[in-house]
Amino acid sequence: MRKPLFFVVFISFGFWNMCSSTTTSLWAQEDITTAFQREKTEDDPPQWQTFKEDLNTWRQMITEVYDSFYAFQLSELEADRNRLRKQWSESKKEAALAFETARASAIELYKAAPNRYKEVEQLLFVIVRDEVAQGRHERAVEVLYPFTDHLINLNGEEEAFYQQAFKSAQIINDYESVRKYYKYTFAPDRRDKVVSPLPISDAEKSWNLETEVRKKEESTNLPRVELETTKGKIIIELFENEAPNTVANFITLVEKGFYDGLTFHRVLRNENGFAIAQGGDPNGNGTGGPGYFIPCECYQANARLHFRGSISMAHGGKNTGGSQFFFALNRIQNLDRKHTVFGRIVEGIDIAAQLQLIDPEKKEDAIIPDEILSAKVLRKRDHQYNVNKVDKDQQH
Repeated sequence: MRKPLFFVVFISFGFWNMCSSTTTSLWAQEDITTAFQREKTEDDPPQWQTFKEDLNTWRQMITEVYDSFYAFQLSELEADRNRLRKQWSESKKEAALAFETARASAIELYKAAPNRYKEVEQLLFVIVRDEVAQGRHERAVEVLYPFTDHLINLNGEEEAFYQQAFKSAQIINDYESVRKYYKYTFAPDRRDKVVSPLPISDAEKSWNLETEVRKKEESTNLPRVELETTKGKIIIELFENEAPNTVANFITLVEKGFYDGLTFHRVLRNENGFAIAQGGDPNGNGTGGPGYFIPCECYQANARLHFRGSISMAHGGKNTGGSQFFFALNRIQNLDRKHTVFGRIVEGIDIAAQLQLIDPEKKEDAIIPDEILSAKVLRKRDHQYNVNKVDKDQQH
């Protein structure tokens, strides 16, 4: 007997990182498919037909993934297995693209007809819950914001949506939305009444200053580096103006191929808001480096701070940084002026948020960390990048 389609796709080999087993159960009920089997009526907006077509394409792509997976599993000849493995891999990519298209058209349909198609709301509800759990807040707000613009009724989950919109807006530094959702989160019984405005927080003040610096940098042609990881591509812009030696060190190591093949050995995300992805250690456990140390550049007045997407130096004490770095996946104020922020992610924050969670102190052998497949300098300024290294008496 043929196994249930979505059990195989999602559970057997973890088809999408962006979808959980809850998504499986939603699809297994096939409520949404049944609801969209009928023909479009005059009462349905144009987005209804678009979503129906995208939905059918997605389901067709999943069927192809299923078929190619089982063909691969049942093949015995090595030549056939190699061919079928490639076919399976390609079908997964196509299905992932189909998912993105269906997700986007579901959002547009909800915007066009909010609270009208409960099956679409249920699908988006599950998607946003998964994306929040994975720290993919930029994507999550694409659903959260439209949902919270309308009073929805998802089994009493609307309060949770308002609260999550507030939290996600904070994480991605969208303070206009933070203010918008403040009264929904902290004064739900007074939504239709005037609520005292949210005072400007230190976090918002810091972000406003950071935004001003970034605007000034737009015409300065800062260096950029591309990291190709097992999850996808991340492009980093480097703060040469504030951390010239740290940037010189990073560029030098990248050009030597030092980071190629190294893992993100420490990726943490906890309930207190601490979220980082650390890599750059040739030992893969937090103990390694390039064989030398560089001085910290985090104590001067113009030192950059830790926001979502910042890249900063990891170290074991003052002036003991070398090759290890970490991405800050939210605002981490307690690391400001203790670790050198030397760049920011300009493309791929969603990729960084998806990196495999792993805590080297727990020695979880079953977890396979994500890797930097390759690193390359996309651009740099026209001068020599010489690295100033630390003398032993400078280490603390």
